[in-house]
Amino acid sequence: MTCDLKESEGQTVVRYLGRLNEAIRHVVELQPYSSLDKVSSLAHKVELQEKAKYKKDLPKSPKEDTPLTKGAYPSHYLTHL
Repeated sequence: MTCDLKESEGQTVVRYLGRLNEAIRHVVELQPYSSLDKVSSLAHKVELQEKAKYKKDLPKSPKEDTPLTKGAYPSHYLTHL
């Protein structure tokens, strides 16, 4: 909410950066920018990279074509029996 207050673009950028996720803000602050549009674009790119990294780090589910044999255990289970 701006309440009809006039603020410079620099002030708007500072306010925008302050509301970003901390991890994204740290990356964006390291990059050169000259306008709110540039900051917004940078933040969006960083967010997409973070999401892609998160998806890459998720554990993969077993492949559907991998047969599971009833009674079959991984070898580390058998050493403790």
